[in-house]
Amino acid sequence: MIVMIFIFSAIVSAEEMSEKDYLQLVQDIQARYAEYTEAIIDGEAPPIKSATPITRYLFQMKPKSLSVTGPYDRRDDLDQTYDTDNFKLHYTLSGVDAVYEPDTQTIVVGVPDYIVRSGDIFEEVWNYIINVVGYTPALYDTGEGGDTRIDVYFCDIITQTGVAAYGFSNPEVYVTSKTAYGFMFLDNDYQDSYPGYTDFPLNAVRVTAAHEFFHLVQFAHDMWEVEGSSSVYSTSWSEMSSTYMEDEIYDNVNDYYGYLPYFYNFPQWSLRRGGYTNNMDYHMYASAVFPIFLVDKFGPSIMREIWEGCASYQGPNWWLAADTAIMDASILTENLQSMFKEFALWNLFTHNWARSGEYFPEASFYDPVYLVAGVNSYPSIVDVDDTLLPDDLGTNYILLENYNPDSDTLAVAFDCDRTKPWSIQVVGMPADPGNVSQSVWVDDREFDSTTTQFLIPDVSEHSFIILIASLNGQPTEPGAFSQPNFARTVPYKIGVAEYSGEGLFSPQADDALYLQVSYNISWYLDETVDSVRIEISSNNGVTWEEIAVLPNLFVYQWTPAGETGEFVMRVSDIGTSGKSVQTNGTFLITGVTEDVVSEPYPNPSWMQIHSGVKFKAIFATGNQDREMKVHIVNLAGEKVREIYGSSTGGQIEVEWDYTNEAGQTVAAGMYLGVVEIGGETVVKKFFVYR
Repeated sequence: MIVMIFIFSAIVSAEEMSEKDYLQLVQDIQARYAEYTEAIIDGEAPPIKSATPITRYLFQMKPKSLSVTGPYDRRDDLDQTYDTDNFKLHYTLSGVDAVYEPDTQTIVVGVPDYIVRSGDIFEEVWNYIINVVGYTPALYDTGEGGDTRIDVYFCDIITQTGVAAYGFSNPEVYVTSKTAYGFMFLDNDYQDSYPGYTDFPLNAVRVTAAHEFFHLVQFAHDMWEVEGSSSVYSTSWSEMSSTYMEDEIYDNVNDYYGYLPYFYNFPQWSLRRGGYTNNMDYHMYASAVFPIFLVDKFGPSIMREIWEGCASYQGPNWWLAADTAIMDASILTENLQSMFKEFALWNLFTHNWARSGEYFPEASFYDPVYLVAGVNSYPSIVDVDDTLLPDDLGTNYILLENYNPDSDTLAVAFDCDRTKPWSIQVVGMPADPGNVSQSVWVDDREFDSTTTQFLIPDVSEHSFIILIASLNGQPTEPGAFSQPNFARTVPYKIGVAEYSGEGLFSPQADDALYLQVSYNISWYLDETVDSVRIEISSNNGVTWEEIAVLPNLFVYQWTPAGETGEFVMRVSDIGTSGKSVQTNGTFLITGVTEDVVSEPYPNPSWMQIHSGVKFKAIFATGNQDREMKVHIVNLAGEKVREIYGSSTGGQIEVEWDYTNEAGQTVAAGMYLGVVEIGGETVVKKFFVYR
């Protein structure tokens, strides 16, 4: 999957931009588009749905002394026109811009069927948006195209503009400080670079007419519902709204399906991310699933009410307008935060997990949502990499599996900045998640200053469990963000343990721990305990030495160092409850008396996070010069790779980089590490996720 990158030059405001600088900006944008157009033509990425973010941006930046500069703001001098009630279609019968099958003229004498049908489509779009749903009509244009009908120009968009886009709307002149007249461009035939439309170009006209006319309607409400400027320029709400409108009017075309991987592979990205910034442009189209969700819950009028809310304030405020519209539609029982939390749940039940009659009506055609982390042994810490943490209005999905059914209960602790609107939903999946006769168990928790833990009962009833961690949006005063907050600045950690009451479970009395070998300290203290102190004593509790102070997450990885001998350990509340748990006897810390092969690390391992899986051996004194061979084997017993290492200072550590002997990246799944060292063989099991 190609993720497109468009970065505008950092520039000053339109009042400060010279004609020369502006014309250079236009050329720079064309050059950037040309690079990606080639990739689109080669089939490496879908077409850009709309170049309207570019035309809106250039309209904002253009000096008043300039009129038409091209290629995006010109009115093409095409030699044919066709009028409908509300639109004037401009086209030609010859040359590079000739419309699809120009000689097929069976409906209106002298007019290609492609144009007549396109006119009918535009009137269908007008009727639904204006007459059925009741949006404020798009403002009629200046008369430049021949009269005040809205002009639609059909040309070879790639040739004329360098943009492999379905079309675009161009604002032409301000009506008020936030509304404008405009006109549209559509492709002349939707051949070649528009996969799926070679024999059915009118379907491309349908989705593009719905998309672009809705942009003109947006211009009549608030053309500056855009966040940021210059190199950070997000048009997410504008584009997801127009993409939603395609599906609302022409549900059978489903062009947006081809863009959904850019949402479901990146659910951690905010709905506010989108447009022409790093890696975001297709995400805004795929985010149409959010308006689709809102309309399924409240009906089509919810979108009109949000856009009317956008019109009530100068500048970006769609998230606040959505919050207000949801509260109005639900009679104050729901808001943006509660709806985003439910939206996060809906996005789990797609593709093979779609449940007929529940959640998205077309969910079986959607992509599976990306699982950002997984747990297959307990206790474990889910520590999500910084690059995968959710933005505000973003979500992480975490898989829990292979739990011990004998315990039948899992304890989950969540450590986060609880001034943020976090929630965790727990979804217990049946053997066949898509079988509606098998029930799904859902629980949800919102996190505030008093909630840190919860228990998941009856885990043996579920084939696996999904934790959905979402940041559910913080409606603020309009204009509070001068630029979108794209940085993931809200880390969290989740601890998961098998629950069997309070206690310190590891280490236990009579255990033997080796110096320089890592172990998990595991315990359970109840939800009233926020943070804990871990301590160790060499004199049976007379004096204590602190190991760590940390959130009450049930597990801490510890590597003994220093003295050997017999010890006791305790974990206690650093607050005022006085609660603590302690080993019920002494355990031993000793030097390595025999060669030790540690567990593979990290386990589970995530290809997009980690560089590889590490295998480590520590040698007993006198066994310093050693070699280690690790055979990576899949569950079919097939050798995948061999890796080698030699001892350095009494230790060996080697890393497998997820590739086979041919250098190809392997599939996700469970693997075995068969470790050979000093004539001994040790087998270690580990999991790899993508």
